Order: sequence, then structure tokens, then C-alpha cells
Amino acid sequence: MRGLALDLPLPGSGHTWERWESLVEISARDLSLGRLAEGHTDAVAILSELDGPAPEGLWGVWAAERAEQRVGQTLDEDGGLLTGRKASCSGAAYLDNALFTAHSDGARRMVASSTRVVRQVPDSWQAVGMRDSGSIAVDVCDIPAVAV
Repeated sequence: MRGLALDLPLPGSGHTWERWESLVEISARDLSLGRLAEGHTDAVAILSELDGPAPEGLWGVWAAERAEQRVGQTLDEDGGLLTGRKASCSGAAYLDNALFTAHSDGARRMVASSTRVVRQVPDSWQAVGMRDSGSIAVDVCDIPAVAV
């Protein structure tokens, strides 16, 4: 993904067509790459909208959940620590950072964290059509996260 033109117009900026056209062009070349590009540009848009941390490196959005595979969050004033298993993490093998959904005190929150400290769970998702997207489950154990 490095080297792709991923600096796309943000949603709501009046340039939706250009945004979608860029993602379509990437996906037409390689569907898995298009999936990862979409996740990165979605993360950049979310971080911009929520005044989150400046997006450096490659990002993804890991919001899919299974009831038996959730990430919990121990809160502190900066965000907290994440622990648990997160299913269906697109690009887990390639990304630098991700937006996670995490649970704490009965609430679901969005947090940002490095993906370099997660443990990949091999063969945890049979993404036949998206095999090259590196989409698998990850285990996290007390990794720092920033609230967004």
C-alpha cells in the first residue's frame, strides 16, 4: 500500500465522487489492496472528524465483533490498556495502527493503538476472496490505547 495515492478527500467535503473513484481504481487493480486502502482512508476520516491523533503510517478500522471475541479496556485518563481477542482484523499483517472498538463499564468505545504489539492468530479467518488482505484475528494483552 505504501506508494499508493491515499490522500483522498474527506467525506462531507463535496468530493465524494473523487474519493470513490480513487478507491475503485485501486480495487480494480487488486481487490484485497482496495479493501486495505478503504480501511486506511476510513480511519483517516474518523480521526479527522473526532480530532484524534494525527494518522501516521498505515491504518485500519477494526470494529467487527463477535460476542465471544471482544476487546476489553482498562481505562485511565489517556485511554487505557486493551486486552482480549479481536476478530476479522483486515490488514493485521500489514498495518501500523488501527482504530479498535473496545468495551469498558458496559460501554463500547473507539480507541487508537499500534498494531505492532498485537499477536496475530494464524488461520483464524478463512477470507477466501480476500486472502491477500491479511485479515485474521489478533490477541491483545495490556497494549496502550488512546481514546478518540
